[in-house]
Amino acid sequence: MSKRKITRKQAWRIEKVQEERVARAERKNAKIDAHENDGDLGPEQEGLVIAHYGTQVEVQSLHTDIDSADASTDIMDADLQANAPKKRCHMRTHLGSLVTGDRVIWRDAEPTGVVVAVLPRKTALSRPDPHGDMKTVAANIDNIVVVVAPYPRPHSFLIDRYLVAAEAIGIKPVILLNKVDLIDDKNRHILDDLTQMYRKLDYQVLHASTVTTEKNDGLQELKAFLQGKTTVFVGQSGVGKSSLINKLLPGQNLRVGGLTASTQRGTHTTTTAQLFHFPSVDG
Repeated sequence: MSKRKITRKQAWRIEKVQEERVARAERKNAKIDAHENDGDLGPEQEGLVIAHYGTQVEVQSLHTDIDSADASTDIMDADLQANAPKKRCHMRTHLGSLVTGDRVIWRDAEPTGVVVAVLPRKTALSRPDPHGDMKTVAANIDNIVVVVAPYPRPHSFLIDRYLVAAEAIGIKPVILLNKVDLIDDKNRHILDDLTQMYRKLDYQVLHASTVTTEKNDGLQELKAFLQGKTTVFVGQSGVGKSSLINKLLPGQNLRVGGLTASTQRGTHTTTTAQLFHFPSVDG
């Protein structure tokens, strides 16, 4: 394919856009530097990126300040960490793109803090963007749960894409068949064939339902699987990822979208990746 030619006017516009982006980055860093020089920023401390909002991230404190005597202590347990302070933060431009799950060094300030460094990632889950370039979507994860449902109808090529992405970073994913209350005689053989195929490939398959009140809804097994690990839920829109989180973590109240009546496809309701702390489960 021949290289697309651009006009002189288009080239000028591209150059102007790049200049404006550089200028914005320089102004942003200059503002941060002014805070530091004026002593407006608090001490450096370790934090966890729990949500990403465009040019800002939400950071949750993991430790006291990094220079304190307690800086070598382990990260607090899940129950305490869930109540740790949170802060919206700007990011220094040289840090690149941060994602949910990144461990960072940040400094507190008003009204927003500043992320000054990012720690090495243990794992990084990526997927292709609309241009075919790989984009990191989550970092430092232990598990990947590929969520499917009777509707929208699951397709193996979509599942396989998630499995390949997981295996590429050394994580053995789990397949979760959600909304098992919607299984009927029309789709049972399709779902049985699909799940049996992945079991033969040595993938664990879990089942769950967020609407049934029976003890065999699968949620207890899912809770046990999630305990003590950082897990990312992936899957096409409409398979019930937000409903699962609402059921597992009452009080989150994530927005849930229904399936379209004509196509039985899901509506896109989740606009940003968020990290939630799962409480300790006894027994």
